[in-house]
Amino acid sequence: MSRRVTAVVAAGENDAIGLDGDLPWHLPDDLRFFMRYTLHKPMIMGRKTFESIGSKPLPKRVNVVVSGSLEAPADGSWLVARDLESALALFPEAEEVIIAGGAGIYAAALPFLTDVRMTRVHASPEAQVFFPIRLEGDWTLVERETHAADKRHAYAFDFEHWKRSGEW
Repeated sequence: MSRRVTAVVAAGENDAIGLDGDLPWHLPDDLRFFMRYTLHKPMIMGRKTFESIGSKPLPKRVNVVVSGSLEAPADGSWLVARDLESALALFPEAEEVIIAGGAGIYAAALPFLTDVRMTRVHASPEAQVFFPIRLEGDWTLVERETHAADKRHAYAFDFEHWKRSGEW
């Protein structure tokens, strides 16, 4: 079985992904996509991302936090790995492992990534954190679903599925 390692990210046209420990926008359909797509899959994130979601594991997923300082709780509700390779090694039989950010974790995951599920937000907001991966060269866009701005979404956005060439 060939394991997929998929980065799931929402990024602006300027690659913005974070501002003051949160997303630079509120897009309910993107949040719904993230929750639905990652459900029942092991998910790896960095400490700052984990703190940005309230330092609580997302339900119905194995949550792994990459951190040199945190300790996993005794109840096993989430796990800690000291580096990305150790985190990936926890799931040798998983069909797909999700990389949920932030920027440092995405960058560390680049050699392992087979797919990127990006919500490309049609805005260039102020940000402190940016998506570090350029989807060019050996990356191919295989699917795009466009959504217009509406009363619930201040910005238009596209759901994009990118695959590393040779992976499909």
